[in-house]
Amino acid sequence: MLEVKSAPYIVDSFMAQTTNYLKVSGLKLGIIINFGEKRLNYQRIVF
Repeated sequence: MLEVKSAPYIVDSFMAQTTNYLKVSGLKLGIIINFGEKRLNYQRIVF
């Protein structure tokens, strides 16, 4: 699952939201991509 954000930085609530989406969907990998920082930032979440 891919979650796209535009925020100053990736916060814990983004990771919690993605984890909940993974639980409900049955998927095992989620990626949060944040375009709001100076550089592209991403976080992988494996459930």
